[in-house]
Amino acid sequence: MDARQALNPAKPTKFSPYDIVAGISVALVVIPQSLAYAELAGLPAYVGLFAAAIPPILAAFFASSPYLQTGPVAMTSLLTFGVLAQFSAPTASVEYMKLAALLAVMVGVIRIVLGLIGGGVVAYLMSKPVLAGFTSAAAILITVSQFPKIVGSISDGRGLWQDAGSALVGTWDWRSVGLSLVTVVLVLGARYVHPLFPGVLAAMLVGLGYSLVTSYDGPVIGAVPAG
Repeated sequence: MDARQALNPAKPTKFSPYDIVAGISVALVVIPQSLAYAELAGLPAYVGLFAAAIPPILAAFFASSPYLQTGPVAMTSLLTFGVLAQFSAPTASVEYMKLAALLAVMVGVIRIVLGLIGGGVVAYLMSKPVLAGFTSAAAILITVSQFPKIVGSISDGRGLWQDAGSALVGTWDWRSVGLSLVTVVLVLGARYVHPLFPGVLAAMLVGLGYSLVTSYDGPVIGAVPAG
């Protein structure tokens, strides 16, 4: 697909009520998703909300596309944590947040320069096994980093693999395990129900309903401070 076609698709001629449904559905999914992305990056929860809200608004002034996503993704969050953890502890400190802002500016400038000189062609030179290995490794790291939360264990911050190992041999909260399994089944099984079935949205609503009905007292993010 031509880049200009992807960035400037045909716009609808009139407003549709389905736009409201789509907006509400996206908001319900993006809010918890952005909080999780911020946690993956080692940043405060409200940073994820800003990252999910401000970039799409700014991007709307330049172009629109149903194919390209503007905002945080799991891979970017994981890479951010991997870079910054070498220089500062991810404790939502001012220093860590300053480094994250500096990294974002540096990456943005580098990507603009690469775009101007046509450096994006390098991506086509990477073999599929390399890309598949990178994606699989990222998925493993994300799963390992979230394992203590899956089993309801409190990590002590010693390290990614150390925390996962402690959670593996520690005491499990089976309510957290059950809720995690239901979430995975809904997200992965949605495609078998219907290609348009909103598995992520369904998982979010099930988790919210379970928490309200059973007075679930597991660890939560809590109050999100203003940025």
